[in-house]
Amino acid sequence: MNKIIKLHKGLDIPIEGVAVNTVSDARKGLDTVAVCPPDFIGYVPRVIVSENDTVEVGTPLFVRGKGLRRLELTDAGSRFLPLAQRWRKLTDEMRGIAAAEARTHFRIGAVYTANQYVLPPVYKRFLERDLPVALRVETLSSQQAQETVTRRELDMAIVEDDVGFNPELQVTPLFRESFYMICSEGSDYPELVDPRDLDMSQEINVSQRREVQVWNDYWFGPAARPLLNTDTVQLAEAWPPTRRVWAAAPSIAAEHMRRAGRAKICRFTAPPPDRISYLIAPRAVQLPEEAALFLEDLRWELQQHPDVVIYF
Repeated sequence: MNKIIKLHKGLDIPIEGVAVNTVSDARKGLDTVAVCPPDFIGYVPRVIVSENDTVEVGTPLFVRGKGLRRLELTDAGSRFLPLAQRWRKLTDEMRGIAAAEARTHFRIGAVYTANQYVLPPVYKRFLERDLPVALRVETLSSQQAQETVTRRELDMAIVEDDVGFNPELQVTPLFRESFYMICSEGSDYPELVDPRDLDMSQEINVSQRREVQVWNDYWFGPAARPLLNTDTVQLAEAWPPTRRVWAAAPSIAAEHMRRAGRAKICRFTAPPPDRISYLIAPRAVQLPEEAALFLEDLRWELQQHPDVVIYF
């Protein structure tokens, strides 16, 4: 085995004489050449020509093989490769499905007015947190929300103030908002309206709360009938072709309609009682961690409405 000597600063070979300082053309009269890889000490070549091959000047004879790792497929391996690639893709997809299943489901219910006018920007802000949570939202009446939360089909719900006693529910006040009068933009109602100057036959009654009904009975009498009874403020946006139609709406919904250019806002001298929205959740179950972040986003949104009183 050849001994390898590594040089760092060169070496003068102790032999007599010097090399002739001429260059000869080795191609003249030369028909056969030989390459002996073992002569290249410290070098591991890979010969890329075979014995008796015809070569020209500049033809590569060998390449360095040290440090290189090559893998060549057999014919069977070439046929198997597409199948292996499909299996790898399928495995990656299965891992993605498993990751999706691992996401926590955060289930929220809310009454229509909250889901229509209060919560959309809250949902957007919450989703922008990019949490490993699959958000599920349902629109329910206050009674339906209480029943659904009691059955543990929702983690929590936001309802109006007609919450009855239920020993299985934890009830927490969230915020309070006043009622404003809304009417068409072309209406000639003044900025401050006395209920005695209103005609109930021109009212779109958008609230079925008992307190609002008592307010209507007080000012217009039990026998008076509104133009339309409905449980959604959105129908008040479809104003009939008259400038005297009006409705009493919660402040956030009223402001939303005003900004959209679909209503004019007036104040009552004696408005209906304020509406309080509550958070309900199972009493014996701790809210998920995501609930605290959601309530934080809700608080931020409510702070954008100066007329709203926040309780949490």
